[in-house]
Amino acid sequence: MGFAMNRTAHIWNGVAWIALFILLLPLRAFSGELHVYLKNTDHISGEELRLDESSLSILTPHCGQVVIERSAVKGISRDLERAEEILGFTGEPDLIHNRNGDRLSGKLVQIKDDTVFIKAFFAGDGIIEVKVEQLDYLVFASQQKAQPTSGPEDVRVIFTNGDVISGKAVGFEAGRFVLDPPYSEKLRFGAGAFRSLHNAKHSREFFEGGIAEALMDVLERSGQPGGNFSRVFPALVKSFLKEGDERGAQIVLRRISPKVMDQYVFQMIGDEFLANNMPDAAVRAYEKMLEKSSTYYYAYSKLFNAYVKMRRYSEAAAIYERMLSNPTVRLSTYGMSVAKIRTDLSDVYIKLKEYGKAADQLRHIIASPTEKEDTRKNALSKLIGIFKRLGKIESLIEKYNAELAENEKLLGESYLEMVRIYLDEGKIMKAKSYLQRLDELGLAEYSEKGRQFMQERGE
Repeated sequence: MGFAMNRTAHIWNGVAWIALFILLLPLRAFSGELHVYLKNTDHISGEELRLDESSLSILTPHCGQVVIERSAVKGISRDLERAEEILGFTGEPDLIHNRNGDRLSGKLVQIKDDTVFIKAFFAGDGIIEVKVEQLDYLVFASQQKAQPTSGPEDVRVIFTNGDVISGKAVGFEAGRFVLDPPYSEKLRFGAGAFRSLHNAKHSREFFEGGIAEALMDVLERSGQPGGNFSRVFPALVKSFLKEGDERGAQIVLRRISPKVMDQYVFQMIGDEFLANNMPDAAVRAYEKMLEKSSTYYYAYSKLFNAYVKMRRYSEAAAIYERMLSNPTVRLSTYGMSVAKIRTDLSDVYIKLKEYGKAADQLRHIIASPTEKEDTRKNALSKLIGIFKRLGKIESLIEKYNAELAENEKLLGESYLEMVRIYLDEGKIMKAKSYLQRLDELGLAEYSEKGRQFMQERGE
């Protein structure tokens, strides 16, 4: 298993130059994208390739300028189709293959200013120049095929452009991963630069969760898990999940839970789990989110919604009751009304068949002078539905008559709803009694609507 990272992240970094035995060549060199194949089967793509007697340098899109020991290089080509031919080459000496089919053998001297210089045998060791645009591929002399090599702690990084680099994951600095390959100095790259990491010993198999543990070990050694770069962890979780590595994603959550204090990190991780239909893991992340900030509305709402999705209604109800009893949670700051919370809470109580508790939540909305009239009417409608289900419509009117009387429209709507209900149930006299009440209260608009309902039903 492995993990894919966010491909839109900006990648910026530099690497230190290794010691060179001769002066660096001019900056302008082998232009256009090229593929460099190494003897350990790694391959790197980039532009501005240069070669001297001790090293090769190439400008990569993921690690900036990379300097590689010349002895580690197997060959160079313009396209990936030559990979097998280059890696399997065992000839002697160096070989240049041109686009027109010509071949030059000899000793490759250098690559400079868009020109390849080779001491060719056919020219009596004279220096032959080959323009880059004529080049198909070149291979360095070797008596062995390229073979993967690795140490026990090595990982094999696959970048978003398909490049592969092996080495030890040795750190995490300034938001960038640090990899130590055997053929160059340490390379640094951002989270958006690579697609996955493999166990270098078994390049076709991902660690069974081991890569997640290994990454977390590296981050902990560098002192970063709870630091300024903690928001890299949601990206790690996302990438693990994208590759189907649920265990790796959960390892990240487990390892960071005691250290990371930023509630937004857990919120983003919980969202990733929920999006991947892993509500249990989402709940664990949201619980940590609430643990880090008990005044944060979204910590409650995310947890509530996750519980509802899992049909853990009792826990959902408890989390919203806890929020409503916490005066430090200022819902208005988040553009959220108390009525919305109470309505959602009443729905949960209805699912639990705790109708009394559901009715109490709706009563708070109906009785609140600060809630909008439409909100109160909707709460009343839900309350009527509860009492209709229980066969206690009359007791509803009696219990909440004082609250209803405070607002003529609310009272008119509630009595009109009674007319509808009793007409639907065929209880004509009951319906007429509520029409009479509307007339007595002087609510002519609503009594007229009630009579229209009766006429439509032929009464």
